[in-house]
This record gives sequence, C-alpha cells and structure tokens, in this order.
Amino acid sequence: MRVLVTRPRQSAERTAERLHKLGHQPLILPLTRPRHLPEDAEKALGRPHSALVVTSAEAVRAISKLDLSAYLDVPVFAVGSATADEVRHAGFCTVRVADGTGEGLARLLIDLDRQDLLYLAGHPRSPDLERGLTAAGIRFSTTVCYEMLPLVWIRSEVQVLETAPDAVLLYSGEAARLFMEQPLVRDNPDFWQNCRALCLSGKVARSLGEATKMKVSVASQPTEEALFALLS
Repeated sequence: MRVLVTRPRQSAERTAERLHKLGHQPLILPLTRPRHLPEDAEKALGRPHSALVVTSAEAVRAISKLDLSAYLDVPVFAVGSATADEVRHAGFCTVRVADGTGEGLARLLIDLDRQDLLYLAGHPRSPDLERGLTAAGIRFSTTVCYEMLPLVWIRSEVQVLETAPDAVLLYSGEAARLFMEQPLVRDNPDFWQNCRALCLSGKVARSLGEATKMKVSVASQPTEEALFALLS
C-alpha cells in the first residue's frame, strides 16, 4: 500500500522505516519543519522544578544538544510511548508514560498530585494538557522550546506521488488542518477522493473538516501501532 507520511522529516523517516518493514511503500511529504529554541529551554531548566513534562519527541530533540547531566535524575512525564523512547534515548533515568493524549497526561499528573512542573512545549500545540492541569490547581510553568513551521508543497515535490496514495497518516489536529490547507490538496479534491485519511484520534479526524472527499478512519487508540492497524 502506498502511504503518505506527513510528519516532520526526522519522525517521518522512522515511520517510513516501520511501514517498509510491514510491506508498504512510504511516501514522505512533511507538513512542517521544526525550529528549536534551546536557549529558552536552558533558562527554564535552570529554574526550580520537580519534574519535566513533554508531549512531543520534538521537545526532547530541542534540548538534546544541551548539557543535560544535571537534570537526568529529574522525573519526566511523557505523553506516549514514542515520546518516552526519545526521553530515554536522551539519558533520563525516570520516565512515566501516559496514554498518548494530553488529557491522559493531565489525569496522570493530577492523580499523582505532582506540583511545580516544567512543561517543555511546542508551538502551536493542543491546549488539553494545560487546561486540565489549570482546572485541577496543579502548579506548572510552560516554556516553548520549539516551533513547528508550516511547509507548502511545491509541484515538483508532489510529483513523487504520481497518483494519489492509498492512505495518508495524520497524527495531530494541526497536521490535519495543514493537510487540508495545502493548495495541492484544497484545489484538487478529486485527486484525493480515493485516498484514505487515517487519523490518530477523533479530534484529528474532526480537524479535517467537512470539505474532504476522503474516507476517514480513526485509530482505536492514539498510538502508531493502532494507526498502522488501519492499513490492514
């Protein structure tokens, strides 16, 4: 199956490798590229905090070139397993993993009554985690350590498709929105009508809007494994 991967390049290459091993033909066209802000993260890490919170592997990559030796014993709470793997790869000793959603991560932190958290965040981002922590009276601070800059596909890039892919993988509401706003998607709906939009969650699917002619499927849980299961 020809599968379009829209994640940022580094994550997309890992996903593509997994798809290839499963017998699929991955096609990489990132919707965004990261701009890391390590100086801002370094300042935030130097302030008192009891634990770190991350909702994306990109946040870990943003701090990976810093000297983290003084912080590797600080507990880290990760939104899901892929992010947790990146945290462990960076050398952190204690990692707790939520269910892959911002709401689930907020519930985990609330249940443990963790306070004085440092959330290493991106922009743009879902408000779910911060909204949940604020409502529960959890003390935390947010530092933006990376930005995701949108990319516009040019025709020469899209020529790699030749024909519409069988499926496109969408991991976030922002990715779904940016996909639908791509001129080569927005202005050519018939080209995409036989392509399946495979979404990590219902929230991602809703972000596609009503204009899409694609068949939309939602993973049974917010993991890449569940997303891949939709390909079978």
